[in-house]
Amino acid sequence: MKFFNNNSAPVLLVSAITLLIACGKLISPDPPDEKVLVNNDVTLLNSHLQAGAAKSLPLSQAGENAADFDFLLHATVAPLQYGDKILHAVHVTLNGDFAYVAYATPENEYFGGIEIINIKDVSRPKILSQMIFTEADITIVLRAGNRIFIGGAADSDKIDNISSPAVFGIIELHAGLLSGDYKIFDLPSFNANDIVIVEQTALVTSGTTGGGLTIFDLNTRQHAFTPISGAKALEVTTDGIYIMEGTGVNLHVYSPVDTSFIETIPLGCANMYQSKAETEVQDNVLFFSSGSCGMRAIDLLTREMKYAYKIPNGGHCNGVSVNDDLVFLANDTSGLAVLQIEEDGLAELGFLRFDAPVNYVISHDNKLFVAAAKAGLKIIEIQTMQ
Repeated sequence: MKFFNNNSAPVLLVSAITLLIACGKLISPDPPDEKVLVNNDVTLLNSHLQAGAAKSLPLSQAGENAADFDFLLHATVAPLQYGDKILHAVHVTLNGDFAYVAYATPENEYFGGIEIINIKDVSRPKILSQMIFTEADITIVLRAGNRIFIGGAADSDKIDNISSPAVFGIIELHAGLLSGDYKIFDLPSFNANDIVIVEQTALVTSGTTGGGLTIFDLNTRQHAFTPISGAKALEVTTDGIYIMEGTGVNLHVYSPVDTSFIETIPLGCANMYQSKAETEVQDNVLFFSSGSCGMRAIDLLTREMKYAYKIPNGGHCNGVSVNDDLVFLANDTSGLAVLQIEEDGLAELGFLRFDAPVNYVISHDNKLFVAAAKAGLKIIEIQTMQ
């Protein structure tokens, strides 16, 4: 979950924006000429959701404790198709009884979208709302308050006031549904990579090469930018702002109070500026996907590497999600790895495979969502058999 409420938010001061280099390209334009299609017809939307009797998914290369869990597939949200464009689910966030899904084209054709899915009953999910962007891939989506925040890459040759592809967007919800009430803001470099909302402040990373961290006051639209080459995944805790750099693969740490630089932690991986990266914090341990390095985790108190997991048979780790003692890794063509945290390290429970690359994973409580490219978004229930 990439936002913080008043009880857990670090004291991130908007006035501290002045300590950064206030020369970013973020602007607040009039609504751009981008073609957007909003659809709240539930019957039509659910035509690409395939649900039925729950199916138990087998774990391949099953480990010693694999029998303690069962993974029940309840539904598949098939890729979206608009004319000759095929849109794959690439990012999911969970907020209460709802899932928010981002869609993009596999070949970065600047055509994407978002959907809202009711997941209160995991066995009967329902798509409630959809928004299609005909000139932008959407690679990040999350909800905070009554707004949806998105990030991605837009066609800067077609959209006024956008000078480079990376964009950050704000959509106002109307009765909980998507609307045409939105604004798009320009960011440096080629793609927005991560978003965290802290009260009325948005932190956004962008870049393949180039890029950096933009801090944006949601009330005044005041902003600032600090360059970080290939800025990827972003986490904010009460102790620090952690930014994963894809060029050289370092973890940069900034103060959550005044955004001043604290330190850089080398992660010991090859460059991954063209790979996806995701992070999650649990019990003061920062887990992060690191491309061909697999998954690594750093103890935020000692700054020591706590876990290092190499993907069997190669491949790239695109995402990580930690749910109590279970760790799920989106391992591209190697499928979804399921690990269990034990006293002496990580144990492999096995792999879930979907005949397609796994691009993203998120899990909370008994729910598991897996974005598997052409195989669609899988909605899975986790059952404990003990």
